[in-house]
Amino acid sequence: MSRSKRVKKIILLCLLMICFIGAAVLAWLSFSLYRPLLDARQVYQALQSEYGSSISEASKWQQMLANYPNAVGWLKAPDLGIDYPVMQASDNDYYLNHLPDCTQNPVGSVFMDAQNSNDLTDPLTILYGHHVGDGEMFSSLIQYREQDFLQQHPVMYYITTEQVWEIQIFAAHEAGAQTDYLWNYSGLQKEEREEWFQELSARADTWLDILTSDDKLMVLVTCASLRTQAPRLSLIHI
Repeated sequence: MSRSKRVKKIILLCLLMICFIGAAVLAWLSFSLYRPLLDARQVYQALQSEYGSSISEASKWQQMLANYPNAVGWLKAPDLGIDYPVMQASDNDYYLNHLPDCTQNPVGSVFMDAQNSNDLTDPLTILYGHHVGDGEMFSSLIQYREQDFLQQHPVMYYITTEQVWEIQIFAAHEAGAQTDYLWNYSGLQKEEREEWFQELSARADTWLDILTSDDKLMVLVTCASLRTQAPRLSLIHI
């Protein structure tokens, strides 16, 4: 074999080795990025299997609270694949990156705002959940930007130790990263709340006219997409 052919063969082998190493690194990176979702999926599937179908039973709630003392409710929307315990901490940071079993994981948990009373006595209650894709956590809420979808899926269920609440969805609104404006509702008088609803309906992506100013609200908040610094999507319920 001539020297030039040997050099070409060595170069080809080097290129093949570089491609192999590159493919291996990409596979490892992809698995590393996907692994948290797999781990979270296992945790939530176990929770759903153990508690989800019978969480409205008092004995199941007691068992749930014994194992997960920060649980304050359970949110269900079968058509959307939403079937998650709702957690609450002393701040709004912990459950951004912790699962209900306190495992650190970027998928996080569905959680109630730390300022809310967990008995749903506040005029407005806020629940947060990540948009992680694959229709998991709060990813499926994005579909409520379409009026037809809202009309076809207007109900969710929120379960507590006391009762099963039927949550009627009336609006979806894509906003900025801040949700502070939502809290304004709690401090408004009846006439001011009517104005609040009028302003909301004007900027909402979808809307059903079923509200009165005496209704309590529950707001589900998630990112509008997977991209960094994505706007928030606020899904508003009564």
